Amino acid sequence: MTGLSSLGGLPLAGFTILISYLIGAIPFGYWVARWRGVDILKSGSGNIGATNVGRVLGRRFGILVFLLDFAKGAVPTAIALGLGRIVSDSNPWLVTALPVLAGLSAFVGHVFPVYLKFRGGKGVATGAGVVAVLLPIPMLLGLLAWVLIVGLTRYVSLASLTACVILCFSHVALTPAPFGSDNWILTCFAFLAIGLVFARHHANILRLLQGNENRLPESAFMKQIPKILHVLAIGLWFGSAVFFVIVALVVFQSFESLGSSSRSRARVRLVFPPAIYLRVYRGGYGIFLGPGRTVPASSPPEKPGSLIGNGDGGHRLARGRLCGRTSNRAL
Repeated sequence: MTGLSSLGGLPLAGFTILISYLIGAIPFGYWVARWRGVDILKSGSGNIGATNVGRVLGRRFGILVFLLDFAKGAVPTAIALGLGRIVSDSNPWLVTALPVLAGLSAFVGHVFPVYLKFRGGKGVATGAGVVAVLLPIPMLLGLLAWVLIVGLTRYVSLASLTACVILCFSHVALTPAPFGSDNWILTCFAFLAIGLVFARHHANILRLLQGNENRLPESAFMKQIPKILHVLAIGLWFGSAVFFVIVALVVFQSFESLGSSSRSRARVRLVFPPAIYLRVYRGGYGIFLGPGRTVPASSPPEKPGSLIGNGDGGHRLARGRLCGRTSNRAL
């Protein structure tokens, strides 16, 4: 740790960028397809990503490639995050900058891998691994959007683009100061990542607009996804309703208890200083002048025209008509 702390910020950042790029450039999709005797660059869409592998080799291999691509984005970013915290005393800017640089380098390595003459994938799985470390809550919201769009349309490309938009704007919405001194690096990373993903999906966007984009095959599992989402939505609605009803009952009960305790505390003896007093009672009211006296707050109303004071200093000044409940009020 001492050696890392003594290492300058720029050399450490450069080393992180290089290693992260080489890890991100590992073509797991190409290797898995070669292991199965298929040249993935000449099959399907020619992409080495998990979607094309799953379309050519089957869902199991597509999931395997997705997990491997996810890991090669998450692992370098997590390691860089730990290194940034270690050297934060000598280089505070590396706490946020180092994992962002590592994540971007891994993403670029997947999109432009040196091992395949810079012919790589679209970076969705690798980018998901990066944001899972840097922006976990927006990543979960983006994942929910991805599942929803895939279940409704079976367009993986549309789901990926929608998830990126949800991730980016949810980060901006959930961060108090997204462009402040502590968060601007992550915010710029989010916008840069969404720009790169959209740039890599330009052909998919054209096919979506033309209506000839590739869909996932309609299987029994795909048919069940809308039903599962429907059940989850109903469960979420019902759970929210029950939660808010319980919270409302607890809050109302708390206010009722507070009101009862306030009324009980109000039954104390009140000390009135010398002043002019308005005495309101059932049947009339009176204004009185005199020195202060101590009276119970719960005492019954006095007769019309009675004095408030210690006796010798009280003088009745006025008397009137029916005014409601009994109270003492200083003027």
